[in-house]
Formats: sequence, structure tokens, C-alpha cells
Amino acid sequence: MMKFKRFDEEDNVDDDGSSTQDSQNDQEIKPKQKIIDVDNDFYPFCIVWSAIPFISFLIPWIGHAAICCSKGVIHDFNKDFRVYIDVVPYGSPLKYYKLDTTNIQQESYDAMIKQLDQLFQKKRFGFFGNNSHKYVADALNILQYKGKINWNKFDVFVLGITKAKYTSFLTLIRAYQGLIFTIVCALFLNVTVFRTI
Repeated sequence: MMKFKRFDEEDNVDDDGSSTQDSQNDQEIKPKQKIIDVDNDFYPFCIVWSAIPFISFLIPWIGHAAICCSKGVIHDFNKDFRVYIDVVPYGSPLKYYKLDTTNIQQESYDAMIKQLDQLFQKKRFGFFGNNSHKYVADALNILQYKGKINWNKFDVFVLGITKAKYTSFLTLIRAYQGLIFTIVCALFLNVTVFRTI
């Protein structure tokens, strides 16, 4: 199995600049490649969505959004005055959307996320107000992503439904199992009720 290396890990380098890692580690992914590593919740230049307990079980289109820096670390606004870094309160992402990095420079992108983190650490969290989708929308506005400066929560929601990819087929099944279970139960109860009438 190929070993993935986080971009913030440093190489072991001798004083002469040569690497001390053996040939087995030559298969490690280089930082410039910006590889998505689902197993380690590692999503460079991505927006990710996680399931919200109970709500996403019944309505799988509703989820919690976060944005990831160029190193793949998740930045997540989830509570009053708090931005979580590399912590996903609702579990691993179910979906991700890889940003088009054609016009994005790594340094300015990471600086934008740091600036956004500082801004949202001064804000209260509200399910319908300043929430995770607002946090991501503000990031897209600062980036002027796709030439647009009026991203909003609904746009992030639509992006998650129309453009995001599930991390695996199993994740797709897991995302919809609650809705399917509810529909099957409702149909069963409906049939049972009509048979007794």
C-alpha cells in the first residue's frame, strides 16, 4: 500500500541536503501533487461536507461544510468564537469538492484561510446565521472564486449537492440509509394501516 505523507511533515535531510529516507519511502507522495487522502481526512484545496447527526439521517442533502487549506487540513467553524483545525466534530467528510486552483496561489490561499479563521473566531455560531456554510461562502468570496464575489450559504449548499463527490460508494450508501429506512418504514406502515381499514 502506498504511504501518504502530510505536507506539513518535514523530510529527514542530512547537512549536505541529501535525504536520509530509504528507498522504501521513495514511493511517498510529494507535496506538489496535492493528493486527496480520504482515509486520513486529507483534502488539499477542497470544500468538504459531513453529516449532521439526526438531521442528515433524515435529510441527507443537509450537512456541515468546511474548507481545507493547501496542506489538506480541515478548517471548520462549528461553535461560538471557535474554528476547529484538523478536527471534524461530526466525523469524517462524506463529500468533497476540489476547488479549481488555476487562479489560486498556495500562499494567498492559506493566508486567506488564516484571515478567515481569525475573523470567525470573533463571531457567534448560529444554525441559520453564521454557520459552516457562511464560513465557506465567505472564503469563496475572498478568493473571488470563479470570478464571483457574492457567494452565499445557498450557493455552498447547491455546490455540495451538484458538484461534490462522495468519498466512496459505501459513504454514498451510508448517507442515504436513513432516508431509505424512513421511506421503507412509512410505506410499510401505510400498507399496514390501509389493510386494517
